Amino acid sequence: MFWWKRAASRGIAAREGLVLEDDDAALTAAIVSVLRGYPRQVAQYRAGKAALWGYLIGRVMQVLRGRADPQRVHKLLVVALHSPPPGDDTI
Repeated sequence: MFWWKRAASRGIAAREGLVLEDDDAALTAAIVSVLRGYPRQVAQYRAGKAALWGYLIGRVMQVLRGRADPQRVHKLLVVALHSPPPGDDTI
């Protein structure tokens, strides 16, 4: 494929909102907003209700409008759930 065709296809994908979010800061911000928005579910998950894992992943993907790699969201959500930010007991 010629370079100008690739550049054009990237522009179309970006314009149509088809590009995955790959910025860890943006993904982490979405995860934190979900954890703060659903404190009851987070508490239940931390208490052992593992079935809520899919629910939390789904809420993050909803916030990101499906434009994130689910495996990357999974890894960042694990970190967020098992090590809250220093000085922040709300999530």
